[in-house]
Amino acid sequence: MTVTLYHRTGEGWERTVLPDVWARWSRGEAGGVMIPRDDGAESLLLIPWREGLALSLGDGVWDGEGPELTAGPLKAQLPEVQIVNKLHLHRPGSPLDHWEVTAV
Repeated sequence: MTVTLYHRTGEGWERTVLPDVWARWSRGEAGGVMIPRDDGAESLLLIPWREGLALSLGDGVWDGEGPELTAGPLKAQLPEVQIVNKLHLHRPGSPLDHWEVTAV
């Protein structure tokens, strides 16, 4: 699946579209529309290791190819974006190197 990562830079948000990500989103369905759940459930993403990819707590993740953003607050621009709250880098030195990311 494709996801978009929004990483805070000096004044704005750097947008990186990432293909080949495994994701289990914590969302419910209401009237045929996927919405974020408000029960504290976390989304889990497994992002293959990419040289130069910057990931930080507080970054945003979006299901699919997300829009370009301006310098304002992330949630104000994309209310349904999920915020990274845990990161773990798995680097066993093989093609299975990946980031394990949780977001709410």
